[in-house]
Amino acid sequence: TELNELAWLEYIEYRKEAKIRKLTIKGEDKQIEKLIGFGDISVQQQCINETISNGWQGIFKPKGDGSNGKKYKSKAGRFLDNLCDDTGYQ
Repeated sequence: TELNELAWLEYIEYRKEAKIRKLTIKGEDKQIEKLIGFGDISVQQQCINETISNGWQGIFKPKGDGSNGKKYKSKAGRFLDNLCDDTGYQ
């Protein structure tokens, strides 16, 4: 897998705009290795998008629907599911 260079540049620009301290050369290398390890260029873009939209400093693997197949919902989502189950609406 190769680095999504556009996503990486977007992340660096985001860090500058957010006034997050500049990464060292070694720090950049480790973040790049981590990003590449998450998957192909579309997965890497998703990682950067989540980082920026959530105001995070670091890069994290996308949560997706979880490795165990369960989907996690907010309290509001679970409430609506229960409401639909109780009323018979789908």
